[in-house]
Amino acid sequence: MLTSYPVACPHESCGWTGSLVPSSLQGGARAVIASRQRAWFQCPQCQKDWEVRITNDKVSILPAVENERLNDQAKGRWQDEGGQG
Repeated sequence: MLTSYPVACPHESCGWTGSLVPSSLQGGARAVIASRQRAWFQCPQCQKDWEVRITNDKVSILPAVENERLNDQAKGRWQDEGGQG
């Protein structure tokens, strides 16, 4: 069952608040997220994404520096698997 979480968009000058269903991939389809797993939300107002960790139904926003490091690691794995980029 898909679960929605009460969130507030963390992006400057947006201010949107409401409930969203997370995705397991940035820009991906909504998905069931296991506890302590990273997930993504997309703001319906500004259309920007942000990465979170969901633990015991609590949403914690991951710092942007950690997001960049994780994105670089994921890109490296993707290229190692034959992706182009």
